[in-house]
Amino acid sequence: MSAKVLYVDDDRSNLIVFEATFQQELDVLTCGSGAEAERLLEAHADVAVLLTDERMPGMTGTELAARVARDRPHVIRMLVTAYADLGTAVDAINRGQVHQYIRKPWDAAEMRAHLRDAIDLFENRRRVRELERRMVEVERVHALGVIAASIVHELRNPMGVIAGYLDLARTLTERLAALVGADGAPVVADLDDALGGAWDSTMRLGEIVRGVELSTRRRDADARADLGDVLALTLKLVANDLIHRGRAEVDVPSGLHVPVSPTRLGQVLLNLVVNGVHAMPRTRPVAANLLAITAGRRGSRVRCEIADNGDGVPDALKDRIFDPFFTTKADGGTGLGLAISRQIVGEVGGTLTVADTPGGGATFVLELPAAT
Repeated sequence: MSAKVLYVDDDRSNLIVFEATFQQELDVLTCGSGAEAERLLEAHADVAVLLTDERMPGMTGTELAARVARDRPHVIRMLVTAYADLGTAVDAINRGQVHQYIRKPWDAAEMRAHLRDAIDLFENRRRVRELERRMVEVERVHALGVIAASIVHELRNPMGVIAGYLDLARTLTERLAALVGADGAPVVADLDDALGGAWDSTMRLGEIVRGVELSTRRRDADARADLGDVLALTLKLVANDLIHRGRAEVDVPSGLHVPVSPTRLGQVLLNLVVNGVHAMPRTRPVAANLLAITAGRRGSRVRCEIADNGDGVPDALKDRIFDPFFTTKADGGTGLGLAISRQIVGEVGGTLTVADTPGGGATFVLELPAAT
């Protein structure tokens, strides 16, 4: 029953008895006034239960409970009262200021039972808040998918036109170089570089559009992929980038089948592998940078770990990196890769998390149900 309980009573002897009775099983805080209680609540945000006497100088127990109900509604509030204060206690319960009252003098066994009930209530409410928070996140990502699908629809045709004109312009640049001769060659070279940059950016936008399209499609109920086969193809796609940044060590057996289409699984693995490659510091020798990829079957789940030995992910960002449009990349990444990857994985009952690599770096952990 370990939890933090704050007991407020202006009679020091009552505080001493409470501490002696419960300090072995609870994290007990005590004080002698409402003002002190508010300071303690400010300093200890994890207090689960407030237990307060009613008759105290300066601020009564019901007044304190009312203020805590306003400022910290998640704290379970209980009033300790003498017989003469029962009317006040019942009124406080009716107005939602306190959860229940306890008669003085209290019995240790009864008090323990009341505290157990209060702590259980606190934990249940905490779980509900967490579920509500997760539901809001799911709804936000779903809304993102709807908006993204609309944006993709509007982007596809203009992108095709732009790509066509850029391709034509690069062809005309070759003809222009032959016409202007050596004197105009530097200008033509600059023009070709500019068009090349525009072409690369257009292709990158195309990849984003395709990724968003994949993330917003309904998955095939019969989808199935071999994780090892998809990973091998993914590593071929990034081989040129990887060879200039570091090395990869792969320990992934064949036959790890998961209920995701190869295309969607490939999108997830590509995001994770590219992130790992980009995390490799350019200031270190290539041989010192390592991307370790392992996978295996754990009961009814398939677990894959992609670990780099780069700078790692700060604790404060471990949840935020999965938010849509959040990025830490200096070159202005889209911030959609990990959000979409987690959405794809979540659709089949999987999870995608990040942890610290022993010795430094980040380890992305992908867990998926094994295909039957």
